[in-house]
Amino acid sequence: IKEMLASFSEDQLLDIARDRTAQVKTFILGMSMPLSRSYTFNADITSSIVGLNYSDTTHNETLSFRWNYRIPLTQKIRLNPRVSIAERNNDDDTSQSILGIAFKMDYRWDRRTSFEFELSSESSDKTLVSGQEKNDIFYINLGYHHNF
Repeated sequence: IKEMLASFSEDQLLDIARDRTAQVKTFILGMSMPLSRSYTFNADITSSIVGLNYSDTTHNETLSFRWNYRIPLTQKIRLNPRVSIAERNNDDDTSQSILGIAFKMDYRWDRRTSFEFELSSESSDKTLVSGQEKNDIFYINLGYHHNF
């Protein structure tokens, strides 16, 4: 920041930061339906986040889309599917398309301990000057968090 302040005023830097800050909108959708006199069905869909980003830099132009969805199944279990798509065109006539898909499950054991399980994959297609290149990656992550 000190280096940037040598070239820009503080107001100009704030304008630059605001211009490059993503806008995020979150919504909550709920539904309640009586099943009988004693039982009611309730469902909540929370924290769905959609992101769209475009960047035009010195050497490439990139358009990306992200979708992140959190589904609370119970007080202890939360599902989190995610999708990301990106298209990059480089100034050397090469390009790259990326598709990422992930599914995460969090289990809250108690107030201080939680476990997570995640499956994710990423598929990449590159168009090079000399031909095509395709890469597929698959991940499995297991983890836990404990707050002391």
